[in-house]
Order: sequence, then C-alpha cells, then structure tokens
Amino acid sequence: MSADGGRCMASHAAQVCLTCKSRKKKCDKALPGCGYCLRKNLSCRYRRRAPQRTARPDLRDEAGVSVPLLINTSTSADEVSAEVLSLIRNTGYTTANYPNSAGKPAAVDIRLQQDEAANTWWTIVICERSIWAEAANPDQPLVSRIPDGDQTVLPAEQSGRPSSDPNAAWTVGNLRSVHGIGPFGRAAQASWLLDKFVTISQAKDVPDGLEKMQALDLELQGFLSLLLQQHVKEGAILCEPVAIVLGTMFKLHQNILDHQTNAVLVGSVQLEGLIRRSRGALDAATEMVLDIVETHAASLDAGISIAISYPYLVKAGLQHVRGKISSKGNVWLDDADTRLQRALDSLQLTQGPSEDLSANVKI
Repeated sequence: MSADGGRCMASHAAQVCLTCKSRKKKCDKALPGCGYCLRKNLSCRYRRRAPQRTARPDLRDEAGVSVPLLINTSTSADEVSAEVLSLIRNTGYTTANYPNSAGKPAAVDIRLQQDEAANTWWTIVICERSIWAEAANPDQPLVSRIPDGDQTVLPAEQSGRPSSDPNAAWTVGNLRSVHGIGPFGRAAQASWLLDKFVTISQAKDVPDGLEKMQALDLELQGFLSLLLQQHVKEGAILCEPVAIVLGTMFKLHQNILDHQTNAVLVGSVQLEGLIRRSRGALDAATEMVLDIVETHAASLDAGISIAISYPYLVKAGLQHVRGKISSKGNVWLDDADTRLQRALDSLQLTQGPSEDLSANVKI
C-alpha cells in the first residue's frame, strides 16, 4: 500500500514501452521506466490505453417503452400522400408563403400585410352597407368609401385570386364572370352596387335619376342572376351578397314609388310605367325573401349562416305585403304576411325581448 490514500499502484505496464518496441529490445515493462531505458539513459514512454466507454442502456429500455418505436402499418404510400396533400390544402399552405431562398420572406410578408389590410378595409365597407338599410336617417352618408370606383381591386380570398393582382378581371366592376370570385368578393361587389344607388338617389335631377335607377335595376337583376348561377354550379354560400342586393332592390323600387306624388312627374307615361315595374319587382323580391325565410326555418338546426341584413329583408318584405292595395281575402298576401311575421317573431326570440322588430314595420 502506498501513502497516497491507500490506493494500489501498478508496478508494471500492460505493454512494452515504445522505445524498446521501436528498437526491438526486450522490455521488463517496469514503471515508471523500464530497465533498458534506465541503463541507456533513454526516455521511456508507454502508450496510453483509451478509457473504456460505459455501455448506455437501450433507449426503449430507459424510457420504459414496451412497444416498438416504429410500427409497420397497412397504410399505403398513396394513402399517406393523399392525407398530406389534404392537410396542405385545408391549411392553405403554399410554397410562396414559406420560400427557401434568401431575401424572399420580406417580400412575401409585405404582400400578406397588404392583403390583410385590404381585406380588413373591405370588411368594414361590407359591414357598414349590410346595416345601412336600417339606419334611422336614410340620408346619413356612408363613412367608408370605395376609392377607385369600379376599378377597385377585390379582397383576396382562398377561393379567388391568389394575391393583390391589379388585373381588371379582379376588380369590383367585373360583374360578368361566374368563376374565380368567392363570397367575400361578391359581397364587395354588392356593396359597390349599393353605393351606386346611394349616389343616384341623392341626385337633384329627378328625371335623370329615375333613368339611372332603371339602368341600375337591370344591373342588380343581372348580378343577382349571376349569384344564383354560382350557387348552383359551385355550391358557394352567398348569403351576404344576395341579402345586400335584395336590400338595394327594395330601397331602389321604394324610392321610385315615393315619386308618385311628385308634382312635376304626376300623370307622365314614364312615371306610370316605372311605378308598374317597381311594384312587380317588389313582388318578386318579396317572393325571394319568402324562399329565404322558408330555407332558414327548415335548416335552422343545420347551422346555416344568416346574413347581417336578413332582419331588414324580412321587415321590408312584410312592409311591402301589408302596403299592397288588394281585395280582401287575397290568399297569397295572407300567407306571405303570416310567414314573414313568423320569421320576425323567431328573430325577436333569438335577439332577445329588448328589440321589438315588428314595431319597425311601417305600413
């Protein structure tokens, strides 16, 4: 035993020294130097043994996992690929949003920020027009504006254009194409048509305003027909744009009927023809509202979406029905009155007893 704490010191090395090995001499392996090297006054060095590495336990044993980490399944490569593509499609992932090359992320972020800002602004525009029809003061000006008229670029949406492309095909005035424009863009276009009505209704020249209203009425009818085609072909949910268009039609034709007492136009053939067409248009609009009412009544449990301006449509239809001059006992009018009133009562139950919707219906 030595004086270094009782540890046992080895007196011989496990292998011959490097000097004896290179000179091919017999080595006694003595420590700290062999006899040959001491006699010849040579440096004696031994090769150090590499420390033995402690074997680590198997990861599965260490984690206490009793099942294999990789399991063969019956899922084919095609099924896995289809699942991955489905996830990419549902999350809206595109390689343009996550580029690999340097310098592109900043440009992508700018484009996304521009789209986000434009979409936020369009949302404000659409929401204001969705509730404008029920404003207490119909002459109250709209706060938000559509700056570039019919050349204003539509909002970006997943089902429509991919980015802020100023191409004319994606502008608010493009009312002909059935494809490429989703519900968000259609609501923006319906809002732009409502703006046109507001501008025309505020004109001082009444005869000129009535002519422009006739042209706008044809534009509204064409756009409404396009929305119905898109719904049938693509299954698109277009509640809000349809509601805004119908609300605009109610306002437009009611505005024309309000000119019946205009001293300048009373007795004119033009006014009589306009009034006759407006009454027919209001009948047709009310029929559409009744269809919407029945759809909501039948699909309420299915979670079908309800447009913001839906209550106004019901009240406008009810006001038109109750204001018609007809013989007593008209079956269509009585049935329409009952169905519309039932829809109003249902809305009042949904919105709470604080708001009496029926009280806002004027005769």
